[in-house]
Amino acid sequence: MENSREFYAAAAQQRWLLPEEVFDVLCRHEPLGLFVSGAPPRLPPGALFLFDRRTCKRFRKDGHNWLTRKSGARIREDHVKLRVGGLPRVAAAHAHSADVAAFHRRTYHLAECDGAPKLADDLAALSLVHYRLCVR
Repeated sequence: MENSREFYAAAAQQRWLLPEEVFDVLCRHEPLGLFVSGAPPRLPPGALFLFDRRTCKRFRKDGHNWLTRKSGARIREDHVKLRVGGLPRVAAAHAHSADVAAFHRRTYHLAECDGAPKLADDLAALSLVHYRLCVR
């Protein structure tokens, strides 16, 4: 069974998406019926948002207070590359809320890597942002 928009929306409410799922959403957003947002949301709750970084440069300006670096000038984001099929295909950044310890934001985009086909410009410019309240 092929994953659908409803599957990803339900999964995003319960857990962080797996690297393969993020890769699938970024590569197949049009067949999945996902629309690319033109402006950042204002104080979004737990949800997924898709942005074109070329037209929405300030998609991280969402109204939430995120932990900053010691200098206080920039948001503290932890960066990782996620592997899909053994290759680092997805770049991710994780930010922690300064107000609610369990609220997080993960930002994903496709990464160029050796051994994989070159990304189309439209795909290379997409960012998937996942907001989630992680309660145990």
